[in-house]
Amino acid sequence: MQRLKILDKSFGLFLATVLVTLFGISANAQNIQVSGKVTDASGQPIEGVSVYVKGTNAGSITTANGSYSLSVPSNGTLTFNCLGYKEVSQGINGRSVINVTLSEDSQMLEDVVVVGYGTQKKANLTGAVATVDVGKTLESKSTADLGKA
Repeated sequence: MQRLKILDKSFGLFLATVLVTLFGISANAQNIQVSGKVTDASGQPIEGVSVYVKGTNAGSITTANGSYSLSVPSNGTLTFNCLGYKEVSQGINGRSVINVTLSEDSQMLEDVVVVGYGTQKKANLTGAVATVDVGKTLESKSTADLGKA
C-alpha cells in the first residue's frame, strides 16, 4: 500500500509537469489576427505596402485604402516595406491593431531607374536611356489596330 501511494504521487507530479509544459508551448505558439492601416506623413493611405512577419514567409499587401490583415504569432515582429519609403518594424506584443506611418526615403528614389518590367540602380545601368512621348508617337501614326500602333 505504501508503494502504491509513492507511485501515485510520482505519476501525479509527472502528469502535472507534462500539462504545464504543453500549456506553455501552446501559449507561445498562439497566433492572433492583426489588422491596421498604413499611411504616409500627410495621413494618406498607402497601397501596395508589403507587411510581413520577420523571419517567416507570412505576409500581406495593403489595399487601396492602406489596410491589411493577417494571422501572426502574438510575440512576433511585423515589418512594413514599400518602394520610396523607409522600412519600419513594429513588435506585435499581443496587439490586434497596429497602425503605421511611413516616412519617405528620397535617397532611395534617386538611386532607382525603372527598366521595362523591373528596376535597377543607376550604378548598374549600362546602355542607352531614352524617353518616349507616347502621345506624339501615336498621333503621328494612323492605324485602326492599337496593337500594331
